[in-house]
Amino acid sequence: MPSHETSVSRSVVILQDRLRIGGTERQSVWLAEALGQRAWDYQLRLLLPESVERSEGGALAGIREFVSILGSFMSLLRELRASRPDVMICMGRVANSVGFLAKCFLPGLKLVTTCRTNRALPYFYRFSVRQSELCIANSSWAATEVAKAVGLPTARIVHIENALLRPQLFDLDLSPEAKATARSGLGLDLNGPVLCNISSFVPGKNKHDLLDAFARCKLGSTAVLLLVGEGSERDRCKQRAKDLGISAQVRFLGKTDSIEPILQASDLFVSTSLRDSLPNALIEAQAAGLPVVAYDVAGASEAFDQERSGLAVRSGEVDAFSRAIERLISSPQLRCDFGAHGRARAQKLYSPKIIGARYDAALSQLFGE
Repeated sequence: MPSHETSVSRSVVILQDRLRIGGTERQSVWLAEALGQRAWDYQLRLLLPESVERSEGGALAGIREFVSILGSFMSLLRELRASRPDVMICMGRVANSVGFLAKCFLPGLKLVTTCRTNRALPYFYRFSVRQSELCIANSSWAATEVAKAVGLPTARIVHIENALLRPQLFDLDLSPEAKATARSGLGLDLNGPVLCNISSFVPGKNKHDLLDAFARCKLGSTAVLLLVGEGSERDRCKQRAKDLGISAQVRFLGKTDSIEPILQASDLFVSTSLRDSLPNALIEAQAAGLPVVAYDVAGASEAFDQERSGLAVRSGEVDAFSRAIERLISSPQLRCDFGAHGRARAQKLYSPKIIGARYDAALSQLFGE
C-alpha cells in the first residue's frame, strides 16, 4: 500500500455497509486509496458482502438482517484487536449505527462518523455520532442538521464535500462537433433540446416529478429526456411517461458507467431528487460543463451557484421547474455561461486532490498534528 515518509505512521479503517453502485460506496473506495497516498495505513472493510441484498420481507427479516450485521461487525472487531487501528471512519447508515461498539472493543480508537443523507438518523446512528471524536458531513446543510438532531458541538463537526470521482469530465470535449458525434452515437436529433438525469430509479429520486415537468415544458416534439439508471421504480416511470404522452421523447438507457457521451450529448442536467445531502450527479454534470436545474432539497443547491451555474426550484413546484428548464433551453448563451462557471467551480471545490488533503488534515487534527 502507498506510503510516504512521515514522523508518525497512522492507521485507519474505513467501515462500509457493502459495496454496490451508490455514491457513498464509490467515495469509500476512493477515500481509502486517497488516505493511503497520504501515508495512512488503510483498510476498507465491509459489514456485509456485496451479494447480500437488503431485507424487504418485513420486521422478522429486518431483525435477521440486523443480527447478521451485528455478528459480522463483532467478528471484524475481534480481527482488528490485533492491528489496533488509530481511526475508524464509518460510511453508510448501517456502519454508522454500529460504530459506537468499536469504542468499547478497541481502546484508544478515534471514531469518526459521517453524515451524507437527508433521511432521519436511526437511534443508534445518533448514539454513534455522540460517541465519536469527529463527524464529517458532506454539506453545510447536513452539518447543521446533525448538530441539531444529535446535540453535537459544532467544533466536532467538519464539512468536507464529496470528491469528484470522474476527474476526466474536466477534459470532456464540449465543441459542437463532439456534441454532434455523441448525439449521433445515441441516435438523437442533432438539433433538438436534450435533457438528462443520471440516478437510480428509487422513490427518493422522485423521477415522477421530473417526468411531469418535462411533459409540461414547451420545448417541441424534438426534445428528449435521457434517463440513466436502474431500480424498482423504472417500470412505474415508463408507465408514467406513457400516461403523459411523452414515451417517444423519453429514453430509458439503463445502467452504465460510461456517462461521458450522455453528458456530452445533453444541453441540461435536471434533478427532482428528494434524498441527497450533496448530489454527486450535480457535481459531475457541472464538471462536464452542463448547467443544472434541481429541487432545492437538503444540500442540493450547495452543489452549484444559483443563477450562475444552475437554478434551484422549491421542492414540489413542478410548473416552476418546467419554467426553469424552458428559460435555459431558450438561451444558448445563458447555458454556455452557466456551464463555464459550473466547470470552473467544480475544479476549484471538488477535485480529488483537494478533498483528499482536507480529510488528511481533519484526521491528523485528532492527534494534535
